[in-house]
Amino acid sequence: MRPPRCPRRNPWRSVAFVPVGGLLGVGFATHPDSGHDLVMAVSRDGHGLFDGVTVEKIARDRDPDPEDGAEAAADLSCPGLGPVIESRVHIAGLYGGGLHTTTADGWTLEIVTPDWPNDRVLLSRDGGLPHAGPHGERW
Repeated sequence: MRPPRCPRRNPWRSVAFVPVGGLLGVGFATHPDSGHDLVMAVSRDGHGLFDGVTVEKIARDRDPDPEDGAEAAADLSCPGLGPVIESRVHIAGLYGGGLHTTTADGWTLEIVTPDWPNDRVLLSRDGGLPHAGPHGERW
């Protein structure tokens, strides 16, 4: 089953491609000063924190404590790095977890399986079910 693809819509834009070898999971936080979204990448080679707007690598821990990592923590979180060092960052990835699927301005993300085992990721605006309404208008 191959549904037609819609062009990427605002506010989505490609910023960069950052390869992370041995990726185990990702998490998100907010920079306390700039308000930028931060992306925490957890890999077999350590943890990295990136600015989600500029894609700048902000902090890196090449040797995190294995007893305090997302795979060991009951709540699937890791210690923060750099500007979020005082908090824990929830991680979703190979060991489970989940991330937010809605935004304050009404965007909604949903994963559907119209033809198992092939999943589709649907993005809609204005909240609600992303597949309500004609294709190409709301999803």
